[in-house]
Amino acid sequence: MAAQVRKAAVKFEIVGMTCGSCVATVEKAVKAVEWPQVVDARVNLLAESAQIDFVDPTPTRSLDEAVSSLQEAIEDVGFDATPKEVHGSRPVAKTSASFEVIGMTCGSCVSTVEKALKGITWPQVLDARVNLLAESAQIDFVHPASPRTVDEAVAALKESIEDVGFDAVAKEIHGSEEQCGSETVSAAEFEVLGMTCGSCTSAVENAVKAVKWPKVIDVRVNLLAERTNVEFETPVAPRTPADAVAAVREAIEDVGFDVNHRVVAKPGESRKVTLVFKVADGNACMAAEAALKRQKGVVSVTVNNPPADGKASFSVHFDPSKTNQKRLQRDTGAFTEEIGESETLLERAQK
Repeated sequence: MAAQVRKAAVKFEIVGMTCGSCVATVEKAVKAVEWPQVVDARVNLLAESAQIDFVDPTPTRSLDEAVSSLQEAIEDVGFDATPKEVHGSRPVAKTSASFEVIGMTCGSCVSTVEKALKGITWPQVLDARVNLLAESAQIDFVHPASPRTVDEAVAALKESIEDVGFDAVAKEIHGSEEQCGSETVSAAEFEVLGMTCGSCTSAVENAVKAVKWPKVIDVRVNLLAERTNVEFETPVAPRTPADAVAAVREAIEDVGFDVNHRVVAKPGESRKVTLVFKVADGNACMAAEAALKRQKGVVSVTVNNPPADGKASFSVHFDPSKTNQKRLQRDTGAFTEEIGESETLLERAQK
């Protein structure tokens, strides 16, 4: 039985960001705060905004205190931040895993393991407690939503520990029998035509989040790619995913944009992974996105952030019967490394 924590969210207007490096700086600063516990941070350069999900501190402390702490973290790295929307709170399923960690010899080792766990992109780690004498790590994380599984989350945590030089063996898992809030999740990708600026992306995002049905879980709007990816709670019969897609499409069209529905991925029919590739600039990022979309079995691709430090992160839904994570990473990685000039890379990806 998955335990429950409660999650709140705040949206900031952020002034002063000019590039992908600024986006990475803000995300890193927010995720590094000691309190509140940040679950997820999504920074949008074009919209000059940051959407932050965090563990609701009430009733022991207030939402205002949490928002102030996050605002201070952003301003400490040189940007002006103004809270625009605060939402709290809703239940989030929590799963815990304990590992035997072999090879730690001092406090520095403990800090290294904790930092590695808290720094991973997925699963969303709520807390990590590493014990040197007991050679163990206890990790609380947000219970994965379908189609991803607890086993995948535990494997990702194990890999993050081993990547910093220690052996890790999963010992106990609590919460693996129940899916998050008994929800199943579907994902749809839309081509949205007519967006020209950050204000347009905000209009689309707000319109989708405001729909009364289906229950929208996440929205990611990509201005350059003219794409909007929406994750929503899978409808229960007699309503269907097609009905949900039509409702989301109508919401976008109602705020003035043309929409072409591209694909919907149902639970059990696709998996979602996050892949990171070396890219020189925005052109190379779009080329990598195009290369991923051309691969057999790929359902949808979303660029999570603008390129920063020569890297870009992509969320990929794929059909596990046709491809797998290693193949996607290998083939696209080889493609991006093969061509040095990003302009040539983009031309080749679009052929």
